[in-house]
Amino acid sequence: MANRPIRSEQIEAQYRRLLPAQAGNETTTDLLASDTIVPVINITGAAEGQALRDDLQRSYDISSSTTALAGSGFVDWITTSGFWQVRLVITIDSSVAGAESSTFINDGTTSSFVFSTGPSSGGGTGVEEYVVSPDFTVFLRPGDVLRTNHPSATANVVTTISYRQVADLYGNLTQPTGFTFQ
Repeated sequence: MANRPIRSEQIEAQYRRLLPAQAGNETTTDLLASDTIVPVINITGAAEGQALRDDLQRSYDISSSTTALAGSGFVDWITTSGFWQVRLVITIDSSVAGAESSTFINDGTTSSFVFSTGPSSGGGTGVEEYVVSPDFTVFLRPGDVLRTNHPSATANVVTTISYRQVADLYGNLTQPTGFTFQ
């Protein structure tokens, strides 16, 4: 069994980046190649196929919610902290002046807008629909809420929202309801 030092700047740079305590001050004396075959067995859930693909893990399921706000007013959609997958569809009658919809994260003091249509001028020809990206993810801290506001006094705005929690506050993924690995 012979150990040979590895002389690859690219491998040494990655080694120093990934293991700074081992590589310290550009020293790579621990980085050796051997002609002995050592089997490596990965016993993590990912190796066993127990890691669900991201697109499947984020699937809407029976516990997903879909609801709507029509007319003026506001509603708090999500009040639980964590990561949430959200889909918004906003329908506005653009022939009515002042119709608008704003969706934002609020912590009780400050608001951070996720999407806002702005007030309609009233010069439109009728119903317009806005689909806010296919899906997006928001992170809510404890005390944060995802809220939609229709400030105008008209009933010419409808915001429909679908949402599902995809991870908790600490980033632990939430599997679709009823899903278990075989």
